[in-house]
Amino acid sequence: QVVRQAVIAVRNFVDNTHLDTLVRIALQFSDETVATILAIGEPGERAVRTLALEHHVPYAAAWLWQQGDERGRDMLVAALENEDATAVEAAECLVAQTDAPGIVDVCLAHFERLCDEDAKQVAQILVNSGREDALNVVLDMAQAKDGPKRAGAAVGLAACDDPRATRALLGLARDAKKQVRNVVVPRLLEMGDRARPCLEQAIAGDAHTQTKRAARALLADLDGVARVDAGEPLAATFFSDLITGTGHALERMIERTLQQTDMSAEIAALDALVRGDDGGASRRALGVLGQLGPPARATVEALVPFFADKKRRHWVTWTLECMDEAERE
Repeated sequence: QVVRQAVIAVRNFVDNTHLDTLVRIALQFSDETVATILAIGEPGERAVRTLALEHHVPYAAAWLWQQGDERGRDMLVAALENEDATAVEAAECLVAQTDAPGIVDVCLAHFERLCDEDAKQVAQILVNSGREDALNVVLDMAQAKDGPKRAGAAVGLAACDDPRATRALLGLARDAKKQVRNVVVPRLLEMGDRARPCLEQAIAGDAHTQTKRAARALLADLDGVARVDAGEPLAATFFSDLITGTGHALERMIERTLQQTDMSAEIAALDALVRGDDGGASRRALGVLGQLGPPARATVEALVPFFADKKRRHWVTWTLECMDEAERE
């Protein structure tokens, strides 16, 4: 790491006199060193070409491929079979060549190995190609047993207008793995109205009950985000709508409130909800008050003597403890 940082630091100051030293460094630490060698100009380019053709340095081979020499690509593919660090470097270089000629075929031919390196990048390369065979592979990724592959598929499919991609994302929105849901739900929400027809179709059609539930929650979030961004004041009915979603619209509302210099109206609305009869809404509203931090502390403290019910009073004291811990951090 120290060598890598040093090589980056000297990039704007190197000249031909440093070339031999940099070439020796590149044989062990090639990623940033190759970029620094290239900064020297034509002598640096000749040196990088030599590093690629004679020493098979992966980052040098990647540069060679970028210059239109397919020998660079062939060297990277061959290096995937190595049993040392060059195999990892070759995989890194390949998935970084998003626009290189032939990269889609390389990703298809070495799909498993490159997914191990960066499933998201592989999925994006395949989807962006516009090829039907490549899209089918990513749709299959969405059904993989491996969580990172499903998360990678979500990133790729979110950029695709094909209805099959949206349906696959909807299925992933109820994935058992939180890491997958955390990728999928924001992506669907970013799609906005592009996702709406598929969500409505899932609710009206014969989709799985869990899929229907996910679709309803996502539609609620789409509407909630739009209302938050439009500046709609927080009220009991608005909050009730927000908590029927996946939580992203509610998070957007919290972010909006935290940016305000005066939170008093929001705090008063949340206080009324906490004191209300709806236990679910009460607990969620209390959680939001806790996230608002010091401006909401007095309101939360005033709730301790309000509740006769020990369970609900425990929620309040636990929220105060969380607020204390957040302030200490």
